[in-house]
Amino acid sequence: MLALCSPRDKVIIPAPYWASYPDMAKLADTILVILSTSIDNHFFLDPKLLQSKLTQRSRLFILCSPSNSIGSSTPRNYFKRWPALWQTTQDFWYNPY
Repeated sequence: MLALCSPRDKVIIPAPYWASYPDMAKLADTILVILSTSIDNHFFLDPKLLQSKLTQRSRLFILCSPSNSIGSSTPRNYFKRWPALWQTTQDFWYNPY
C-alpha cells in the first residue's frame, strides 16, 4: 500500500478480509472502504457494489481468494462478469496465485 497509495487515497476490500488489511491501510494513511458480502452469495462480491464505491481517490482494490478468514474461493470465471468494471480503470493488475 505504501508503494501504490498516497495519503487519503481509498483502499477497497470486501469483507470478510485478512485481519491485517485495516492496519496496513492505517499505516499508509489511506481511507479503508469495506464492502459487505453475504453467505447467501457465497461471499462473492457484487461488481455493481464495487463500481458504486469507486471514486477519483480509489487506488487499490484487494481481493484475497481463497479468503483465509472463511476459506471460500472465488472461481476464475466469476471475473468474466466484470469487463465493464475493468474498462473503467487505468491500471489493472491480476495475480491468480
